[in-house]
Amino acid sequence: MKREISIEEDVDFKVQKFDYNKYELDDGTILRIAVIPIKIFRTSDYDNRGSPIYHVLSQTIVSAIVPQELRSEPSNNKLPPDLEKLESEDIEFRPIEEPRNEYILSDGTTIKFRCVVSNVIKYEYINQFGEPSYSINSTNTMAAISPKSIRKKRK
Repeated sequence: MKREISIEEDVDFKVQKFDYNKYELDDGTILRIAVIPIKIFRTSDYDNRGSPIYHVLSQTIVSAIVPQELRSEPSNNKLPPDLEKLESEDIEFRPIEEPRNEYILSDGTTIKFRCVVSNVIKYEYINQFGEPSYSINSTNTMAAISPKSIRKKRK
């Protein structure tokens, strides 16, 4: 069942603190990952402390710093839309950095995001730069810290 989101206000925001998460893969590649908020809405709902609940639309950006020895000629064909058709393998990784990115909303709330990677997949496809292609599965965590002035009074 799809839950309707009751949007009260489209909230503007500014970057307070931003950095990429970094992960080292077993093949020596460094993945840089960031969650970028596109739009933030304050809903008409409140949590048990009386703080507004926010809905965030975001995009996850992944880039790779690939060792020279892994580079080769690009694949001749285009990357298929259905990645499951490509040969692939799960690849082990370790976190180097997993910082929280912080944004200040126009209503005074601070939102903190963190992307946590659960697995990395390496595909048998060489991109236009001669690098292996990777994808991630991840979860985004978020904490919102609202000023008392916008919290709803408890009954």
